[in-house]
Amino acid sequence: PGVIGTDGLLNYFPALLRPFVAVFTGTPERGADTPVWLATPAAVEGATGGYYIRRHLARPNPRADDADLARKFWAASEALASRGCP
Repeated sequence: PGVIGTDGLLNYFPALLRPFVAVFTGTPERGADTPVWLATPAAVEGATGGYYIRRHLARPNPRADDADLARKFWAASEALASRGCP
């Protein structure tokens, strides 16, 4: 989770602003660190379904467990997908 300062993202900003924006974004290496760590065999052996931030088990936002909100999101996603891409 978070904003990662990849070339693709930073290219949306004028060249003069890119260094400033980069200060507020994570590096690609930092963004990949936890997923790569989780993919190693011993990282979280026996644990499933957790939410991790910077290699630590974290509590997701309470809205992540809101079944009604999930249904609404699913319905909205289906409606958008049925329209096709512009």
